[in-house]
Amino acid sequence: MSKIYVAKYFGTVVGTGKSKEEASSGYDHGDLEPNITIEEMEATDYILREIPKEFKGCLSYMAYERGHSSGEQEVEMILQDLVHDLKPAIEKFKTRIISESKTPTQAPQSLSISVSHTVSP
Repeated sequence: MSKIYVAKYFGTVVGTGKSKEEASSGYDHGDLEPNITIEEMEATDYILREIPKEFKGCLSYMAYERGHSSGEQEVEMILQDLVHDLKPAIEKFKTRIISESKTPTQAPQSLSISVSHTVSP
């Protein structure tokens, strides 16, 4: 897989690129410089960084199946498109799950069963 360099300022991405120089060219070097870290990571990991882990495998597989015959860059472009298309739906899903987890569930109503038993002599 291809590598990408990610420049971060206290964890916030401020630049990306195929080289450290390219990653560091996207921000003003003034006061930020001492607090900038540059990390090397897989391009697919960067693309999927904000996607829940439950979706990552499926999206990676879909991108691979659709683009592997055209090469690694094609797979990465398809993965970016899939993430772009699905991210709004995933965000709505996360919001709903969080909302449902905060809402108390309604307890089942108690059941009453009456049993009549007749004994014959």
